Amino acid sequence: MRSSNAEQLAPSVSRLRCVVLEQGALPFLPGDAEDFDETVVVAQLADERPEVFAQRMLARLAWAARAGKIFGAATVVTGGSASLESLAARRRIVLAFAAHAEANGGMSEIALSARASASLEERFELLGLVEEVLGVCRGSIAPVRLRFGEPTEHADERSGVFHVSEARGR
Repeated sequence: MRSSNAEQLAPSVSRLRCVVLEQGALPFLPGDAEDFDETVVVAQLADERPEVFAQRMLARLAWAARAGKIFGAATVVTGGSASLESLAARRRIVLAFAAHAEANGGMSEIALSARASASLEERFELLGLVEEVLGVCRGSIAPVRLRFGEPTEHADERSGVFHVSEARGR
């Protein structure tokens, strides 16, 4: 059976994920790379201020939207800083991913990864950010995963997955 011209001309949909590495982050990622056709990694430069990094990441997301690229998943790997500047930049980036997911029919996940040795302050800030993203979502656009661990094959076993329920926003 021959396919129609429309099917032959239809662009192929590639599965993209974005990984954001804050300065000082260890690049440990879940072993799901085979689920994606391409991974875009954006790393904070050595002397780049967090707000400049966040702005650069938001510009990358805007470019992707203009180019018709949709990220199916996003991971932010924290660098361990709990400074107000770093927390604000991280929040902007994660909320931008949530908006990207909402505008494009969802994502398979939005993940935050931090070291097992993260300070109590950083842990509370990350949990607060997860709660904020879930509050903003008001629907099931993406599960939000928070990982605390070191680079190992079994890091996902110590992770939590937080799903948005439809009733939450009511």
